[in-house]
Amino acid sequence: MSIVRPTAAQMTRRLIVLAAAVFAVVIGQTQVLLGWGQSPAEFSADGDSTLQVAGYAFAIWGLIYLWLLVYAVR
Repeated sequence: MSIVRPTAAQMTRRLIVLAAAVFAVVIGQTQVLLGWGQSPAEFSADGDSTLQVAGYAFAIWGLIYLWLLVYAVR
């Protein structure tokens, strides 16, 4: 049985996907920790005149980030 090694292009693609996934998670958390933009509660309250979103609706992002990282590592 032989081991098939990825080509340079495949390895580059893998590294870009992994870097993009890590960046997505890090920038999202950085926004929360440094207070950039609106908090989920502020964003929810901002749309009171048209559509009000429950604050807990944003909890799904933890699962999205987790699966994004799982995909990137896979």
